[in-house]
Amino acid sequence: MPLWIFSLLGRFVPSLVLVGFTLTTLGYFIFGDVDVSHAFWGIFAFRYTRLLVHCIAYFCYRPAPVHDHPFYQAKDCTVAIPTVDPSTKDFIECIACICRNEPRSVIVVSVSKEYEMLAEASLAQLRHQYPQINWRILSTEEANKRLQIGRDVGDIDTNITFLVDAGVFWGPNFLTSALAPFEDIGVYLVGTNKRVRVSTRDNLERFLPVNFLFNFFGSTYLGRHNFEIRATNTIDGGLFAVSGRTMGIRTAFLRDEQILHGFLNERVSGVLELYFPWLNEPLLPDDDNYLARQVINKGHKVKIQYTKDVRVEITPQFTFPRFLQQCLRWARSTFRSNCASLLTERKVWCSQPWSVYAVYINGMVNFALGCDGTLIYLLHKSAYADWILPLVLWILVSKIVKLIPYFVRNPRDLVFIPAYILFAYFHSLIRLWALFTFYSAEWSGRNLAAVNAMAKQPATGHPVVGN
Repeated sequence: MPLWIFSLLGRFVPSLVLVGFTLTTLGYFIFGDVDVSHAFWGIFAFRYTRLLVHCIAYFCYRPAPVHDHPFYQAKDCTVAIPTVDPSTKDFIECIACICRNEPRSVIVVSVSKEYEMLAEASLAQLRHQYPQINWRILSTEEANKRLQIGRDVGDIDTNITFLVDAGVFWGPNFLTSALAPFEDIGVYLVGTNKRVRVSTRDNLERFLPVNFLFNFFGSTYLGRHNFEIRATNTIDGGLFAVSGRTMGIRTAFLRDEQILHGFLNERVSGVLELYFPWLNEPLLPDDDNYLARQVINKGHKVKIQYTKDVRVEITPQFTFPRFLQQCLRWARSTFRSNCASLLTERKVWCSQPWSVYAVYINGMVNFALGCDGTLIYLLHKSAYADWILPLVLWILVSKIVKLIPYFVRNPRDLVFIPAYILFAYFHSLIRLWALFTFYSAEWSGRNLAAVNAMAKQPATGHPVVGN
C-alpha cells in the first residue's frame, strides 16, 4: 500500500473515530439521548480501528536500506552501557556481543569505585582481545540510569551513540543495519525490535512452572510492543517509546545542554508540582520516553529499524513477582509520558495525528476489562443481543493477532493462551493502580536501594560482587 494512503488515513480517520467515540459514549452514558447500538459502534470503532489499520501497516513497513558504501560505520559509534552489577555472565556476554561489532568506543558506567574495579576485572580479557576499541570504565555514586548516562556524555567523541542496557545481546551485523536510518539527516533516534530468550523448558513436566509462565508473559509483552512500534512508525513516524534496552541517537543531540539538563532533572510533573510539591520527585525511570519525546518535539524523526540484524535479544528476566512490578512501572510511565506529550509539549497533535489517537490517548484509556465488558453490555442491551457470542470470539481472537509471529516461532506456547487472556484482564487492574499512583518515581522491579547502600561504603581495594 502506498505510504500516501497512510498519511491520508493518519490525518482524517483519527478525528472521525475520536469524535464519534466521544459523542456516542457521552450521549448514551451521560445524556441518554443516543441509541444504545450507536454507543456500541462508537466504542467498537475506537477500540478496533486501530488494530485493523495497524495490521495493514505492520506488513507495509519498510526498514532503512543498508548501502554498499554507508556514510556512517562502526568506527563512528560509541556504545554506552550503564550497569549496577558488572559481575554477571550476562553482562560480560553483552559486552562481547558489542565488541564483535567493533565500535570505536565502549563506555561502561557502574556504581561506586568498588563496582568500577569489578568492571575492570570482568572486562580485562575483552579489552586485551579488542585493543582497537577505545575503552572507558567509569562510575557514579548513585544507582541512577540517568546520572550514569550523563556521566559518560562528556567522553563521547563520535557522531552516533548507542545507549544499551547491560543484559542485551546483539548479532554480529547489528551496527551495520542499525546505522542505516542515520543516512537520512532528519533521523535523530533509532529503535530496534526485541526478543526475549525463552527460559529453559526442562521443568515443563511440572504443571505451568511460575517463572516460565511469567517469562512467557514478558515475551508476549515485547511481542506486542514490536508490533505497535513497527505499525505506528510506518503510518506517521510515531510510537509510544523507543526501548532503552538499545537505542541509537545522534551524539550532538544527546549533548545539547538543554536536552541533557532536562534529562538529568526531569520531575514527575513539571506543571502540577507548582500546586502539589510532592510531585517534584526526580524521575528514575522514563529516560527512554524523555529522549523520544524531545526528538519529536525538536522536529526530528524517529525510525524503527525492524530487521533480523537489528534484533536485540534480552536475557530471561521476567519472573514473579518482578514482572508485576515492571508492568506497574511501565504503566506509570505511559500515563506520565503520554500526558506530557498531549498536554504540556503538544507537538504531536500536528506532527503525529494518528499516534495521538492510536498511541497517546488509546494508551491511557484502553482498559481491556472495562472496554470489553462495556461492549458486551451495550450489545446485550441493543436489538442485536444474539450476536454476543460472535463478539466474544472477536474480542478473544483480537487479543492474539499481534502475537502471531511469536506463536509461529514457539508453537508449544499456544497452550498458554488462556493464561495470557486472563493476565490481559488482570493487567487492567495493574494499569488502574498505576493511574492512581502515577506520581511514584521509583524504579519498581529492581532493588536500587541495596546498590546505593553498597556505593556509600568506602572502597576496600578489591571487587565485591553485588546481590
